[in-house]
Amino acid sequence: MKLNLSKPTESFRLIVISLLLLIVASSAFALDRKFYLEIDPSGGQGFDENKPQVLIRGDNNFKCSNTSLSMFYYGEHCQIKKESLPESINIEYGQWISVEASERLYPAMPGFRSKQPEETEAAYKLKVDTHYNRLSNLPKYKKIIADEEASKANIEWHTYTIYPQQLMNKYKYKIPEDGDVSSYLNPFDWSTKLWVTIVIHPDMTITLDESYSFASGTISWH
Repeated sequence: MKLNLSKPTESFRLIVISLLLLIVASSAFALDRKFYLEIDPSGGQGFDENKPQVLIRGDNNFKCSNTSLSMFYYGEHCQIKKESLPESINIEYGQWISVEASERLYPAMPGFRSKQPEETEAAYKLKVDTHYNRLSNLPKYKKIIADEEASKANIEWHTYTIYPQQLMNKYKYKIPEDGDVSSYLNPFDWSTKLWVTIVIHPDMTITLDESYSFASGTISWH
């Protein structure tokens, strides 16, 4: 009797899943488990420069392996390696004014000219730094910077703690739902990823969106 692997039967699926669970449970293979974290301050509505901005600051007790930028910037996400996954991450967040209002009330310093072809990167960077250092010491911009910092400090700040290790353990030994059954036989597809989005709603409440999937394959939302 021939076995059609292109369209596995339900019994075949159960056998494969059972075997994989046995492999994972016995630690015969160290599966690659990735953790991603991002923050959506728009409450799932997308960026709007005319709506109040949500300012975010937080712990620096972890390192993103995919970017040198802070994950607290809008649109950024952070991949944290399993071996450096912190037990907890604390964030502070609060509602400030809109982008339009902030640009009007606290205008930015004039930019520097573009880099010339004959300039080296180091020489150009030095000139840019000198330009902004000079402007930041002028009374006009000193006051703008101080006023902006005071305005941000006086908003109502909220706190939230997320527990990455607990979230990872929640999916330990679990096979992602709705994955491609045929890919279970490929060891390269056994790695999984957990993508967690901290959603900050307009009323400043928070919900977590958890997406658990194979590193390549169909995502399962929880």
